[in-house]
Amino acid sequence: MQRNLNHKYIYLALSATFLLASTWTLFDAITFHPTDAQCVQRMFSWSPATDIIEYKWTLFPKFGFLAHSTWFDAPVPERQAAWDEFLPIKADNVLGLPEVFVQLECLNLLRLHAQTDETDSSHLSSFHGTQKDVYHRVEQCFDRLRTSLLCWSDIVPVLQEFEDDRLHTHVVKYDFATKHKCRNFEDIRDWTLRNGVKGVEMDNAWWGGFD
Repeated sequence: MQRNLNHKYIYLALSATFLLASTWTLFDAITFHPTDAQCVQRMFSWSPATDIIEYKWTLFPKFGFLAHSTWFDAPVPERQAAWDEFLPIKADNVLGLPEVFVQLECLNLLRLHAQTDETDSSHLSSFHGTQKDVYHRVEQCFDRLRTSLLCWSDIVPVLQEFEDDRLHTHVVKYDFATKHKCRNFEDIRDWTLRNGVKGVEMDNAWWGGFD
């Protein structure tokens, strides 16, 4: 009788232990949220800059179709200074350039190509060669940026609105002020500058408009 009672107590103790463990495991699974760093490691290819990645919630600018941008419409000196803030100085000293700067350099080339009537870029290696050579670089950049956009495939909704103004009724407008969780670009740029190989010049950033 005593032996059966002991077995019963042992069974109840084990059952209670398993119940508590199962409850804790279920609670942990429901409430667990991976950190940004864990998400980066699982979702993206390895990069030496992975450890410095930080995220921040960002509201995109609410640009209308007639809005002007510092990076495209400002006077030439201010416009170039704005781009210099984006692109690392002497990027050719960086043997492995983060993809974001390749994309920005491509965007800069498209800007310069579109504004040849007001900006002389003939001294830049990206504009050397025949007109066909330059156009081929532009085409490469278009496709590079297209591929990147398709890869990210941003799914944040952009709302379409209908408004009336003094001249028109039911004017279609888009609310581009969408909220995104963005990587801290300044940290990535600073890391790239700190880790440049000072004595190396590869002269391969022809698409970026560097001297």
